Amino acid sequence: MMLRYQFGLPVLADLLQQAIKASLEDGVRTKDMSSASNKTIITTEEMGDRIVQAMEYFQSFKVPGNLVEVGE
Repeated sequence: MMLRYQFGLPVLADLLQQAIKASLEDGVRTKDMSSASNKTIITTEEMGDRIVQAMEYFQSFKVPGNLVEVGE
């Protein structure tokens, strides 16, 4: 929310949200987030690294130049 509303960066906020969702869908959790035994427990640093990697992956599909936002 801070990226979107405080800093006016909705595209970056969407990218971060997408990366977090993808990381969680991979079935990994930090110890404090895990409630199911079928999840893989990783460290906070590893979770951060996964999210950054996912952001870089999703960013690679973006078209260079100015993005036009719709519906924001």
